[in-house]
Amino acid sequence: MSEAKKTKSVLTHKEQLLELVSPDTLGCIWVGEKPLESKEKPFGWFDYLFNGALENHLYQGNLGPKTFFSTPQYGGLLFLGHIEQNYPNTDKAYEEFLSLMKSPNETKRVLLISSVPQLFSSQLFKKKKDFDFVNLLY
Repeated sequence: MSEAKKTKSVLTHKEQLLELVSPDTLGCIWVGEKPLESKEKPFGWFDYLFNGALENHLYQGNLGPKTFFSTPQYGGLLFLGHIEQNYPNTDKAYEEFLSLMKSPNETKRVLLISSVPQLFSSQLFKKKKDFDFVNLLY
């Protein structure tokens, strides 16, 4: 596997994200510019993909700078870690998300999604050789 791949792909609509999610996708790490409750652009995409779990999470009043979700997908689980861009220790949050993403098979592709490409240049992603990271912008 490899470190976070540099990409010029910019996700502009939900269908582009849905095309990237396949049986080989273990999960996504989404760094948002704003808190989850602001429902910035990819919120609706992920809420659709996770069967309304994000909206339900907000409805229950569960607010915070980082959140972790999972949903059944392709006979296993698909994971999503959301973190606010200004979170004080992003590397620790990334590490926590990756430790929670478990797969019973060889699925290890993780989509890294943010509006700022430099957010995923962390040394952590370079060290995690057992994951295949795909860096995407929105």
